[in-house]
Amino acid sequence: MGWSKTYNMRYHGSKFEKSFMTSFSLPIEIPIKNKLSLQPEFSFIQKGIKANLHGGYINYTEIMKLSYLEVPFLAKLNIVTTSKIKLEFILGPGMGYAINGYIYGGETDKQSYRRVNQLSFDNDMKRITLNINVGSNLQLTKKDGNIVFDIRYQHGLSNDARDNQYTSNPVFKSRGLIFSAGYMIPFKK
Repeated sequence: MGWSKTYNMRYHGSKFEKSFMTSFSLPIEIPIKNKLSLQPEFSFIQKGIKANLHGGYINYTEIMKLSYLEVPFLAKLNIVTTSKIKLEFILGPGMGYAINGYIYGGETDKQSYRRVNQLSFDNDMKRITLNINVGSNLQLTKKDGNIVFDIRYQHGLSNDARDNQYTSNPVFKSRGLIFSAGYMIPFKK
């Protein structure tokens, strides 16, 4: 289980606020050599933006939230290993498939937002997204597995927005920090 913090997402050339989203992952570590392993993952991750719009007498907040199934394929290089800890460098591509997306909105002062619109993957957004991940993880060795703390930067490579009747050449690229904590259970031979 992890928490992802997305930030600096651009849409229509504007910058928006940071927002916390949720993610869950199922990683499988495959040892290759003494200091190298591969880690494919199956992840559910939410990405989004929050915009505070000011107009007239009302301050309005709009939140765009997209849910993805992602498959990162990571290479892990073991930097430090002792009997108690393991520190690894992580690098690899990822591909995501958007399963849904919504826009929520409401008056900023009231802090209560309702669903305003469902995003259309035919008109607004593309379903497939590509990204690159870089980061590190720390594993604390326990009797029956490892406690894992992971931090990584995810940089969107693809423009996820579509041209539509309202905009031409919109830009929507995901960039974010992902903080994770979990427990890895080794498979016994």
